[in-house]
Amino acid sequence: MTRLAAAAALVALTVACQARLGAPAVPPERAETARTELGAEAVAAYLADVERVASIAHRLRAAGSTLCGDATSALLGAYLLQRIRDDDLGTFWEALLEKLGVGEAPTVVGVAPGSPAARAGLERGDRILALNGRAVGRTRELQAALRHVRSGELVLRIGRGSAERDVGLPVEIGCDAWLALDFGVEASTGKRRGREGYVTTLFVRFARGDDELAAVIAHEIAHLVLGDPLGAYPRQELAADRLALGLCAAAGFDSAAALRLWERWSLERPWLVTRNLEWYRGRREPPHGRIAERLVAMRAALLAAGIEARADATPRTAP
Repeated sequence: MTRLAAAAALVALTVACQARLGAPAVPPERAETARTELGAEAVAAYLADVERVASIAHRLRAAGSTLCGDATSALLGAYLLQRIRDDDLGTFWEALLEKLGVGEAPTVVGVAPGSPAARAGLERGDRILALNGRAVGRTRELQAALRHVRSGELVLRIGRGSAERDVGLPVEIGCDAWLALDFGVEASTGKRRGREGYVTTLFVRFARGDDELAAVIAHEIAHLVLGDPLGAYPRQELAADRLALGLCAAAGFDSAAALRLWERWSLERPWLVTRNLEWYRGRREPPHGRIAERLVAMRAALLAAGIEARADATPRTAP
């Protein structure tokens, strides 16, 4: 069984029994790999998480247009998946894409409320075929094209069922960062390439409410727009934390939720202590930087902004 299939099996087994918010941490060594079949509950839970991540990510990207410097692009507000020919995705992902009706064209799986995609009436299952008259074969081609749009109107050629039609979208500029929702045996985030990152489904469930999930997503967006190269994250954590706090505040989220999230994340993951000690012995920076130093810096930034960091804040989740 591949690592991806094993991770997917864990999600399939735990979706039905874990609460959507505040699920307990699951150490990697306890991950179950008993089965990889994909049930209706797992698909529904994944789609619900997609909608939530897409909504929060779009809100952060749109609100942060002035904070992201030159790292901006036109926003779509749609979560896309596609099947890449000859890619070995593993049994679970193959089954998921099949159940969602995803083929080789970039396919809409989720739409952020109030986004250009939502205002244009895009729906789950729509296939994006072209942008402003130019064919789009891959999601990355669409991302690259959106970076060059600054005004006017976007015209998407979409396929819906057996029909094709053009739809116009208003141009909205925001941070150039694309987030994917991945499966994993840890609550984690990371970078793939360029300005593409990911957050795992377990992190979505670990976050207590939308404010904490926004802190996770904003942190990853910050890494992407700062251009932090893959493997160099530990040296950039403080800068990413500062920008993430600003993005959350600009989007109307509770910035102090970041402090609560990262404190709990470190306390509820004892295996990370051992792992970080191994990094220290090798005189290398731990993967996510020195968490204590980061927490002190975040608290100082919140105090400077006049934001009270309260441990008993009520989690907020959009209805």
